[in-house]
Amino acid sequence: MNRQAIRQKSQDMIWSMLSMKALETGEILPGQIWALKNNVNNMYIVRTSDGYLAMDAGANILRIDAAFHRIGIDEKDVRWVLLTHTDYDHVASLRRFSNAQIFLGRNELQLIDGRTARARGRRNRLPVGVDPNALALLGDEQVLELGGMQIKCIETPGHTIGSMSYLINGQWLFTGDALRLKNGRTRMHPFAMNAHKARNSVKKLDALIREGCHVFTAHYGLAEPRQQKKLVAALDKAENVG
Repeated sequence: MNRQAIRQKSQDMIWSMLSMKALETGEILPGQIWALKNNVNNMYIVRTSDGYLAMDAGANILRIDAAFHRIGIDEKDVRWVLLTHTDYDHVASLRRFSNAQIFLGRNELQLIDGRTARARGRRNRLPVGVDPNALALLGDEQVLELGGMQIKCIETPGHTIGSMSYLINGQWLFTGDALRLKNGRTRMHPFAMNAHKARNSVKKLDALIREGCHVFTAHYGLAEPRQQKKLVAALDKAENVG
C-alpha cells in the first residue's frame, strides 16, 4: 500500500469515527430498555421477567461501571449477555457479568480461537478470565426463550465473519455493527471483513425494518417506530432507483 492509499485509509477511519453518534446513557423505553454509552458505542440492557439481558458488553470497564450506577441496575443482576460479535469494544467488560450466560454466533468462534484473523496482524480475544468453552453458540434463525422474551438470532456476517443480530419479541432489533443509520438511511458500517457480505446483511435487515420495529445500533443510536416512515421511504426509493 503506497503512502497516498495509507493516508486515504487513515482519513476514512477518522471520518467514520467522527460520524458515530452513540446514545447517552439512560432509559430508552421506560422500565424496559436502557442504553449505556462507553466511548463511541452503546451496549443495551433489557429488563425481562427474570433479571436483565445485556446486548454486548462495552469497551471501557470504568465507564460501564459508572453507567450501571447511573441507571440504578446491578451488573450482578444481568443473567444473559448476547454478543453481536467479538471486536474489543463489544466484549471488553464481559468480566463484570459474572452471573451471566454468554451467547455468541457459532461462526464468530473462529475469530477468538485462533483459526481466523480479524485483519492482517490482528486477532480478536475475549478478556482474561472469560472461558470461550463456556460460551453458548448460536445459529441462524435460532430462537431463544429468556426471561419471558422470545429472541430470534439472525446471522448478519460481513463486519465480522460471524456477526449476529437479535430480534426480541418481533419488535426490538439489535444490530450491533451490522449497519449504520445516517440521514434516515441504512448503510454498511465501516471496518468490514467482507464488504459484499456486509451489504447483503444490510439488505437482510432492511426487510425486517420494513415490518416496523425499534432498531438499536451500536454506534449510531436508534430508529423508533415514529421514524420508520422515513427509513422505509428511503429504502423504497433506493430499491426503485436500483
